[in-house]
This record gives sequence, C-alpha cells and structure tokens, in this order.
Amino acid sequence: MKDGEIISIKVFGKKNKLILTIKDSIRILPGALSKLAKDWGAETQKDHFPHYFWRNCIELTLSYSGPIPPYTCFEPKRTSQADYEEMVKLFERKDWNFLGVSTQYIMGDVKATYEVLIKYFETLISKFPIEPLKIYSAPSAAFRIWRTQQLPILNKDNLKVYDFSHNLDSELRSTYCGGIVDVYRPHLIGEGYYYDVNSLYPTAMCEPMPVGHPRIIDSLTEYQLEDFFGFVEATVLAPENEYIGLLPIKHQGRLICPKGAFTGLFFSEELKFALNNKYKILNITKAYKFKKGVHTFLELITQLNEMKITAQLNNQPTIRNLAKLLMNSMYGRFGMHPSLLKHNFWTTDEINEISSNWTIQNRIDYGELSLVTTILNQERILKTKGLKILTKELNKLRNNTNVAIAGAVTAHSRMIINQYKLTALNLGLELFYSDTDSLVLNGKLPENLIDSANYVKNLLAIINRILWVVPLYQEAIYTWFLPWGVIRASRSAVTIFLVNSCPLVEATSFSISGSFVRELFSIRDSLVSEEGGRKGLNPNSSILLFKSNFASPTPRQSILTILFFSLIRMFEA
Repeated sequence: MKDGEIISIKVFGKKNKLILTIKDSIRILPGALSKLAKDWGAETQKDHFPHYFWRNCIELTLSYSGPIPPYTCFEPKRTSQADYEEMVKLFERKDWNFLGVSTQYIMGDVKATYEVLIKYFETLISKFPIEPLKIYSAPSAAFRIWRTQQLPILNKDNLKVYDFSHNLDSELRSTYCGGIVDVYRPHLIGEGYYYDVNSLYPTAMCEPMPVGHPRIIDSLTEYQLEDFFGFVEATVLAPENEYIGLLPIKHQGRLICPKGAFTGLFFSEELKFALNNKYKILNITKAYKFKKGVHTFLELITQLNEMKITAQLNNQPTIRNLAKLLMNSMYGRFGMHPSLLKHNFWTTDEINEISSNWTIQNRIDYGELSLVTTILNQERILKTKGLKILTKELNKLRNNTNVAIAGAVTAHSRMIINQYKLTALNLGLELFYSDTDSLVLNGKLPENLIDSANYVKNLLAIINRILWVVPLYQEAIYTWFLPWGVIRASRSAVTIFLVNSCPLVEATSFSISGSFVRELFSIRDSLVSEEGGRKGLNPNSSILLFKSNFASPTPRQSILTILFFSLIRMFEA
C-alpha cells in the first residue's frame, strides 16, 4: 500500500504459504485500455458501453432489456457516432440487455488486459533479463531492470550502491529537491520564444552519480573542493546583482533560491557550478565524500532512449511513453521516502497476537477481517532488545532507496536548465519565465543548442504577448499542447500561450490569477455530479477550441475563461 492506495494483495494459506498475489494492472502498465490494446496489437479491442445509462435506481438499470440506449449515454471520446450507428444495426432485431452487454463488456476488458500484459511482459523479457511477474509498477520495473542490467557494470568497477533508507536518508533528504518555477518578468510584449529541454532527467542521469558509502569529513576547504565529490554543508553568499538563483534550499515546505548569505546541504557539482558563477563560500561545516559512479545509469538510459526513438518512428506511442516512463521513473525510485509501515488483513484473534515490536496505527473493519496498518516501534525495541535487534528488524523492511543518487539527479537537471538561462543572459536576452525543463525568452537561442532529436533544446512555440500572474505556491501543473497554443493550469494560476501559426486568432496570451482559478475549479465541481462518474482530469488533449484576441482579461473575459476550463474538465474527465 502506498499513499492510501492498495498496490498488491498477497493471500497466504496454511503454514504461511503464499497462495495468490493480486496486483493493480494500471500501475504495471499505465494508460487507457483502449489505447494500450491498439498500440500493443491485442486481439481483443476495447468495446463500447453506455457508462452514463441510468434509470433512477439500480434495480431498473440492471433489469433493463429493450432498445439500445441513446448516444448521449456513451462517452464521445470512446464511442464515435459511426460506432454507435453500427451498434444500432446490431440490435435492430434483438433487445439490448444491460446485464448481458455488461458481462460481455467486462469479459472483453479482462481479455484485452491479459493480452496486453502478455505482450508487454514478452517485450520486457526480450529486452531485459528480469522476471516480469515480480514487478508491481513502472518504477518497480525500471528499478529491477537497473539492478539486473546496470548495477553489474558498476560492480565491475568495484563500486557499490547501498540502501540508505534507515541510516543516511534523514541526513541527506534535504538534498533531494525538484525543479524551480519562477516568473522573472510578468509581462512580455513583442516576440517571445518558449523552449523546452528534451528528456531533462534522463540527460541528468547520464552524469556521474555518488555511489558507495560516504566518508564524513569535518574539515574541508574551498581549495580542496575542486577534487571533492559528494555533498557539502556550507554557508554561501549569493552575488548582489544575481538575476537567477543557482543554489536552492527548502524553507517552510517550499524550494527557494535566497539572496545574501544562507546555509544548506548542496551536491558538490551544483555548488561548484554556482561558485563558477560568482557565488562565494563563507564556511564549510561538514562534507559527505562519495565515490564517483560514471556508469550509474549511462548505458541503460542510452538503450531506453533508442527504444523510445524507434517506437516513435514506428508510430507506437504507448511503447514510446513506456520507454520514457521507465527512464523518468528510475531515479525517483531511489528518492522514495522510507517506510516503517506494514499492512495486513487480520482477524480479531490475529490482531490480539501482534508482536510488541509493532504499534497499530490504523484499523478499518470489513466484517470478520480488518485492514490493519502497523508501524515499527523503534524506541521500544531499542530500549528492551537493543540496537542489534532493531537493526535486524529495520533490515527486514529494506526499502532499497538511495536519496544521494536521487538528489544528484535533480541537482544535475537544475544545472542543465540554469546553464541555458545563463547562456541566454550572456547573449543579452531577457528571461521571463522558467520551470523545471522550460523557459521563455524574448529572443532566439543559437541554432546549435536547438535539436529536437537529442538531449537538448526544442523550440515549442513563438508567442507575441504574455501576461503572467505569479503562482501563490508551487503545485501540480496541468499542460495542454494544442494546435493553437499551450495552456498551463494549476489551482492558483492559468497561463495561455497562443502561437503565431494559429490562423483563427491574433497571436496573444494572457493569464488569470488565484481567485479566478479557484472559482474555475469550484464551478466545474458544482456542475459535475459524483453520480455522473466524470470527476477527474485528463490533461493530454482538448476537444474544445477557444478563440481570443485580447491580451489582458477584463472580468467578463476572465469569467468566460473560467467557463472554458470548466468545460475542458467536464468533457476530458
């Protein structure tokens, strides 16, 4: 179980023998079943069903037998008008029976899922020496592939990767930071260029990573830092006229790049990068020296990237997305928070027999069984049984994480995007906006930096005018790439980019701010009922076209925008 969601259920019989394992297939292979079945060439394809058919009560709905329900009961994204007309012909001389069609529909889903998984497992086996039945998710598959294929290359160099989940994780956790979202200039008038870094994290993973067990150093000078590799706890001074921040720290749950003097734990390569760009070290208090693993991810990332490119050339989007997912999931598995929890379905008698080493944290009753979450009682074990037994119990809960590697990957990714920012500034360009892997400038980057086929910059759009409202806080951002522009939306801000190539509108952009966006979501939530089954958000596509030729919104235009996004959420859920 993770974050309240069940990932797998293991059923044990007598003598604690494993009888059955139930897994969530969408975690193993994410994606819509209809798309997966097409992309993987399954014999059974996704069928059509009137998901919105309802006769005011369960009994009347289940017992329905008669004409096929109207087209409005079907999901338009899954069933076209032509598909519906074919079904009408099929049921011209016989009744459409809810239970009969439901049984056939569900059986088809099961068969399609089975066929897709078989093809997926066969693909994994043909490319990687792993046992697919042992994986639980895409990150699990990526990590298992890494352990079987990449780790032996490291071991040949006498390098080890250790599990830090229950020793160094708490000390190095602060180094695992994400990307930075910032608005440097809130309004762009004139031609602007929106760039994106292709495969940012896979590119970062090709750099050397900290491996082995660190040696803690209490005395390190700035002169010794040049040959040092690892993490450094230091007080630094940012340059007075700094335009962009190069060293992040976590403050009150947020990621910031302070001005002036501040203290943090930094990856050595990111610290050197900042020092080369006018930062200064005031004091070094502690350092964690690691060995340098040049081959930590390099060969595997190269192989997966070739798999992605081949799938793209062969028009296999799901396989392409799978390769991309495996590349991006791999480093995150190293940065997972370690867990001291166990989850079991137990009877009351079994609950009463729980070892004193464990404390019940949560219990949900389901008839004779209860879903019980227990947490390891470290203090009690240490006090009554000693460090040796505590270490033994912690080893049983091995999470196989290494936050040092995850922290280094994110640091390298920030260095990559920050180097593009610095290059732009050195060319005299103005920087307006940037996030984890993209930025907006008022001029073009050199052509040698733009190549959509490799791990470099890609020009997404040319825009004429943008108005940003700085987000109140960083959060999940949904992005739509549409024929006429790009939409980026969160619960605190929405930015719309309209491109010059759109023939229907004047190229322009605008944003609406926090209160309007919160109203947007509340309007949508009030319009869509739980019963309709349409709650949620699919940020991958849009079926609506929004026309606008204004650069900054009036209240009326903002309300229209709110309704527009409400409709997107209604129809794309």
